[in-house]
Amino acid sequence: MRHLFCVIISVCCAISIFAAEMTEQTFTVHKQLPFTSAPEQLTLDLYIPKGVKGPVPCIMVIQGGGFKAQNGQKFKPYAEYLAQHNFAAALISYRGLSKHTYRDTIADTKAAVRYVRSVSEQYGINSDKIGAMGRSAGGTLAVLLAVTGDVKDL
Repeated sequence: MRHLFCVIISVCCAISIFAAEMTEQTFTVHKQLPFTSAPEQLTLDLYIPKGVKGPVPCIMVIQGGGFKAQNGQKFKPYAEYLAQHNFAAALISYRGLSKHTYRDTIADTKAAVRYVRSVSEQYGINSDKIGAMGRSAGGTLAVLLAVTGDVKDL
């Protein structure tokens, strides 16, 4: 059984990392890939590092925001940083309060992981090495991904 490895990155530490600018584009972005058949159009942006041999690990990048619906774009710097350092990154959107339940939000994040696994060969991702990171509600969702991997009804 594949397991989702949870990676929680502290925002305070990560912000200092972004201060160093990269002069060349070291990754490719595949934007607005639909990953679920939920009533709302949910998409993810997939950041793939250039010039890496062999499949790379992927980190699901989950923006926080009080469990309200998010498009993930505020966490774009995290996805860029990961891709610049030879990780694939999936910047995901999800449904949230007040129109949807917590279960819907968790189901959206799990659907994003399933989608990344389904396209892993196409994009050079190691489907056995998928992690997650987030801040605030996004951090909670990352942990819930890790501990609900075997729960099928989410």
